[in-house]
Amino acid sequence: MLKANYDYLTFKLDAEKHKSRLEKIKTQPAPDFEKTQPDLGGIEKEAKKYKKYKNIILIGNGGSRTSSWAFYNALFEFRNKVNFAFLSSAEPDLIRSLRKKYSKRDTLALAISKSGDNINAVEPLLLMKDYPVLVVTGKNSNPFRRMAEIKKWPVFEHPEVGGRFSGMTACALFPAALMGLPLEEIYAGACDGYKEYNSRAPLEKNAALKLALALYELEQRGYVEIFTSIYSTALSEMLPLITQLIHESVGKNGKGQTIYGGYSPETHHHTNQRFFGGVKNAVGLFWGVENRKGDMAIKIPKNLAAIPFKDRTVGSLNGILAGDTMKYDMGGAIGHAKEEKIPAVEIWTKEITERSVGECMVFWQYVAFYASLLRDIDPFNQPEVERAKVISFKLRTGK
Repeated sequence: MLKANYDYLTFKLDAEKHKSRLEKIKTQPAPDFEKTQPDLGGIEKEAKKYKKYKNIILIGNGGSRTSSWAFYNALFEFRNKVNFAFLSSAEPDLIRSLRKKYSKRDTLALAISKSGDNINAVEPLLLMKDYPVLVVTGKNSNPFRRMAEIKKWPVFEHPEVGGRFSGMTACALFPAALMGLPLEEIYAGACDGYKEYNSRAPLEKNAALKLALALYELEQRGYVEIFTSIYSTALSEMLPLITQLIHESVGKNGKGQTIYGGYSPETHHHTNQRFFGGVKNAVGLFWGVENRKGDMAIKIPKNLAAIPFKDRTVGSLNGILAGDTMKYDMGGAIGHAKEEKIPAVEIWTKEITERSVGECMVFWQYVAFYASLLRDIDPFNQPEVERAKVISFKLRTGK
């Protein structure tokens, strides 16, 4: 279970103040992403049909892409050697590069779209139609299905769960199976999350609801940005999915926060300047890992030990665990926030495993779900996203 520390907020989180909203959340029916149970065996069986391919070009946008991206990059230590490339537009330079790099002989074009009429998936699919193609789409008739019928492409069904919430469905678990990742472990982590973060869990034990409540209160106080500083290469690869969940679920009716950030301590060398030195409208969200597999100690040879380093020597670093350096960097940023009286939340994941990544994905799904409900917003629509698609299609066709 993720742990969160709110000691660095500049105010006391008062659940009583939001009692009516929290009570309303308890009466909500379980969301589809919690209720939907994937057929893990069926997904793995289908994935075995494509094990001959050395490369996968995943064509998709938003939720058809971000969860698979998270699995591929966050679990890089655990996946097989199949190369994944992610294609989310008809950008000619990128497509030309992919076609040059990956031959038709050993490459599968995996096109994913629940609606099947997403123009930014249809166009690159048409440009890759001479490759072996597999389509993942909804059960209703749509352009993806019609093209698949005519071209004799196989189709795998996309469940009726919104894209950004579909990480524990075939939408993302099928690509995960192609990556050689153990679906049972990932889904076991998701089930841990369903148990810990569902709306029936009390606030003090529900880390997702408590974070959503803290962010809601912070927005009321003028903190409309969330600087997310992530002290793990693996977890930082979940940021595109987290960004989509927060922006697309919560950013409606003039409400919601902007989330940004990245891998740290790299962010210390650029965005810390904005966070600490710029306008004070951002809360810090600092996310670290408690235990590192295969940790290593820094060993300083005698001929380097006496080199002056800041107000000490290089030798003063001898014996420090590499994993602890990440904790010190995170502690430094939090300490700075405390000095400047900038609100901050500290989050810890115990370790990086297939199971913990499954739980993390569900955690952020719940955070977005609760953050929307606290603002009386529908978590599952995206009207402004759809409007831009309508306008862009008219620009293409001249009508």
